[in-house]
Amino acid sequence: MNRKIKRADSKISTVSYTENESSSNPFFGGFWGSFVWGIRSMFRSRKYFITVILSLSISVGLNLVVWNIANKIYFNPELYEDEERIIRIGDVLDMWERSHRRPISSYILYEERKRELDLVESIGMNSDYQGNFSFGEGNGDQVPGSGWSYTASMFDIFSLKPEIGRVFTEEEEALQSKVALLTYGCWKNEYAGAADVIGKKLYIDGTPFDIIGVMKADFVPPPAREMGYGHVFREYAVFPLVAFPRWVNDPLRRAHVSNSVFAKMKEGVTLAQVYDRVKAITDAGNEAVGMTQTFRENNHRVVVMRLNEDLVLGIKSYLMLMLLSSLLVFTLGCTTVAGFGLVYNSGRKRDFAIQNVLGARYLGVMTGISVEAMLLSAAGCAGGFIMFVLADPLANALGLNELLSTKLEFKFDGFAAGCLLSMFALVSLVIGITSIMSGLGLLNSRKSLGDHSRTSSACKRAILSRRAFIFTQISFTTIIMVFGVLLLRSLVNVLNVDPGYDTSNIGTIIVQSNTREYERGQLKVQMQTICSALRALPGVKAVGINNWAGHTFSFNNGSRRVVVRERDNAHFNYSRLPRTYSDLADEGFFEVLGIKLVAGRFFNQSDANSDYKPVIIDTKNAKMLFSDEDPIGRTLFLASNRTDRNQLNDPDFQDRNRFRVIGVVENVARASYLDPPDKHGMAYLYTQRSPPYWQTYSMRTERNPRIAVLEAKSIIQELYPGTPIYYMSTFEDDIKKIVFERTRFVFIIITILVIAIALGIMGIYIAVRASVDTQEREVGMRVAVGARPVHIIKSVLLPWASVCVLAICAGLGASFILMRNFQDVLYQTTHWDPASYFFVIALMLPTVLFASSISVKKTLGRSPARALRVV
Repeated sequence: MNRKIKRADSKISTVSYTENESSSNPFFGGFWGSFVWGIRSMFRSRKYFITVILSLSISVGLNLVVWNIANKIYFNPELYEDEERIIRIGDVLDMWERSHRRPISSYILYEERKRELDLVESIGMNSDYQGNFSFGEGNGDQVPGSGWSYTASMFDIFSLKPEIGRVFTEEEEALQSKVALLTYGCWKNEYAGAADVIGKKLYIDGTPFDIIGVMKADFVPPPAREMGYGHVFREYAVFPLVAFPRWVNDPLRRAHVSNSVFAKMKEGVTLAQVYDRVKAITDAGNEAVGMTQTFRENNHRVVVMRLNEDLVLGIKSYLMLMLLSSLLVFTLGCTTVAGFGLVYNSGRKRDFAIQNVLGARYLGVMTGISVEAMLLSAAGCAGGFIMFVLADPLANALGLNELLSTKLEFKFDGFAAGCLLSMFALVSLVIGITSIMSGLGLLNSRKSLGDHSRTSSACKRAILSRRAFIFTQISFTTIIMVFGVLLLRSLVNVLNVDPGYDTSNIGTIIVQSNTREYERGQLKVQMQTICSALRALPGVKAVGINNWAGHTFSFNNGSRRVVVRERDNAHFNYSRLPRTYSDLADEGFFEVLGIKLVAGRFFNQSDANSDYKPVIIDTKNAKMLFSDEDPIGRTLFLASNRTDRNQLNDPDFQDRNRFRVIGVVENVARASYLDPPDKHGMAYLYTQRSPPYWQTYSMRTERNPRIAVLEAKSIIQELYPGTPIYYMSTFEDDIKKIVFERTRFVFIIITILVIAIALGIMGIYIAVRASVDTQEREVGMRVAVGARPVHIIKSVLLPWASVCVLAICAGLGASFILMRNFQDVLYQTTHWDPASYFFVIALMLPTVLFASSISVKKTLGRSPARALRVV
């Protein structure tokens, strides 16, 4: 006997069943029959299955990429041996905590902790070093570069081994021996990888060092550089921390210089135990050395953190937001696939009805649908695996492979395999449960047709479950949309920030004067000579000097100071005083940048020998310090974070730090470019009063600034041979570089969120359409009794509108709470931004109403007899 039944839906292929095919029937033939039936179903409904597989591939592949990044740089970096026992110990002042990503550490406190901290196997200290390096005999040509000064214990803490030679010992450190290890790149580039490099000389700022070894090629300096920000200097050598006696013999440097202190905990010791012990040592050390003026109560706290926390300190918020976004993408991918399943299974009513008539058991239906779900999940995860394998070129383009000092590769290791298996299990579970519930619901509806109460109860449960499902989907999509809109607004603010001047046609060149050859008076002459020579270049309109370049480096940009008005001396309270950023500048600096004068005047040569120290402040400082009073001629004191009330009232201190306001200029973006002085103002000090050893010459030209910078380099080297040229660039290039570094993670997260939003909206549309389609019989009955279309549409849309409104409110509330923890990734945008929330509401509500109205109109277009047909 042959039965051949065509589906009502013409888009789905003909289903054939014969008594001789029981072995391939999923409901009677066991697992193999279910497998064959699943393959046939995938080929019969290719559009549905391709859409499902693509949705799963995107969500699975994206999660594999993001979780691989998190694993490599946070969960399991694998940079050093016994990394889980390595900790960072530091101290944070409330002033520095806001302006520096990493805590500072005092050399005096390090010595105290080294003697008394018995919970660690070893404790060490390191510091970055920028200077001039020479690789020839007799201190030949010098090149600017960087290195690291270590204590000998650092090699033991981080298990650092040399490629050739040896590391220096504690005995050599105690004797302040001049020994150094080359980096692998320096060894290859400067010494051609010569095996006899051991014993040769390396000159650092003119001081000869004996080369005793070469670090390995995969050497990662502890701590690895702050992720997301590249280093501008080549890295050449590692040498003892106390190699330069003036560094540790200076009490001020010993007490306050920024360093990094690391330790390796003993087996079984907890982080909390180390913290309590370090705090006790620090408190006792403060009293012993009289450092209460700096590390005082309510202005100092001890920081003890694990190494992996320290490595991602600057990008932890971005990383957590990426992980949260990827998880939401996966959730929405699963719910979208489940929505497709609702639509697809609703089109298979006749199939299930036939199996019901033929006596199919529930177990057979569940087996067949489960196998189909596993096949779909396997295909989607396979697509995600392929996307993961192909992610390396994309990562290179986005710069993800530079998140660590070592190359970040997307390798399919045990962690990735575990993630893939977990996602496969979750996807199979979601699709399987959705499909099984749909299939059993259809079978139950056929058996319950004679029992009106059972039918009504089943319909109510189905409606409630569908609404709960769609409520969850809308809530998750709303959260993602809020994240995306807030980050997008922040990104737009970053890209459109006004620096306060024209950045085009400005070239910069950074020079470091040799402190051994030039005194302060000679530095003034040098700066004037170079400026005169640069002004003579063709096309140069103006030349100015400041300390470092305002837009060259996103780190080391200006010093943060406390501003004290003269009348507030007697009531000095450091924690409540206004703060400002300061920079050294000359009269040409304002002309180059085109900064407008609001009141008073700019610097001139008479200020170099005047009996007062001039300062120019911006309108932010003028408003903050003097309200509506005229600031010209008023006195200010610029104090540091180490200043107390007694110092401020000391006559000698006042003579050194008293400044007279000679001008007020408009606000401009401060040195980091992305942080204009909306919170802290800017104070400009005159370079001719305090000549900087680091000098940034800025030139505004009428031609290509890159050519002018190259000509400027030749002139400076001709005038002052051997003077290191640290950096050459243009303001426009620097701004683009800094913006890219600051927004790279934001671009990545926004890309993830856009994918999630697309999946979410598509899933919501499909789920609502499928749910409204189940009301076809109800709509047909109303049409048959003569109900007006507008009333029918209203009765269908109102319930879904209420569900949508409640879900949106839940999503907005959840996103408000979550984004409070990610405020530091937003720029000039708060986690409570009314425009962003309104935009989300304006997009989500029409989506749901449109989906439901389209389905109702489609049903109204059918004849009542067809709508009332029971399958």
